[in-house]
Amino acid sequence: MMQLFRNMTFTKLFIANFTSQLGSIVGSMAFAFYMLDRFSSQPYYTTLAELMYALPVLLVFPFVGVLADRLDRKRIAATAIGSVPV
Repeated sequence: MMQLFRNMTFTKLFIANFTSQLGSIVGSMAFAFYMLDRFSSQPYYTTLAELMYALPVLLVFPFVGVLADRLDRKRIAATAIGSVPV
């Protein structure tokens, strides 16, 4: 496993991805805490906001997963990597 981190390209990509994921999680939690602070008397607003954020993902992922299983994985990987802005 540590051999992977000797490759500088992998290490940079890993750190960038880790930082991006951490930022997304912190942003999501900050939004939830803001909503709870703002609407503390009505916590269902926070639940509704988080549900609206997560529901599209929960509804789309099963279909995309089935589609991805039926397509060529190399083409999917190449397309995904090509669509990421640098």
